[in-house]
Amino acid sequence: MTWSNWVTLAIALVGACLGMFNTWQGLRDRAIRLRVIPTFAEPVDDQMRKVGPPCLSIQVQNLGAYPVTIEEVGLLIGKTKSDLPRRAPFPPKHIIMGPALPHRLERHDAISLVVPINSLPDQDFTGAYARTAAGRIVRGQSAALIDVADIISSSRRSR
Repeated sequence: MTWSNWVTLAIALVGACLGMFNTWQGLRDRAIRLRVIPTFAEPVDDQMRKVGPPCLSIQVQNLGAYPVTIEEVGLLIGKTKSDLPRRAPFPPKHIIMGPALPHRLERHDAISLVVPINSLPDQDFTGAYARTAAGRIVRGQSAALIDVADIISSSRRSR
């Protein structure tokens, strides 16, 4: 092979690699990508004194390139055997901080919904979730949610 054939082959390989990368990137950009993060929250005043009951906050982040409408946020209950888990959505009257649902979540934006721990269902929950207008359910888990579940189960045992 001559020198010009090697250059042609190298350019062809670079073009093929760039084409595959652009295809992958295009598919990735069009996908709905959300992150659900449950956290523990303590309401405090400007002097950092507790002013209310402990709360659970669920943050929903849109990591995708397109806006997504969030219709429901809540907790997953028990172990699931199918794609459609048992859910306990947050009732609007229990949400003490956060936007009203449904909420349009712009690209690279986030919302947080805060509910008091004493308003959570008295069941064993295994994770948090957010449901989009298209029906897609995205799950999230954290150590804070496990601690909140332990708090609720210990209060249930002490009754």
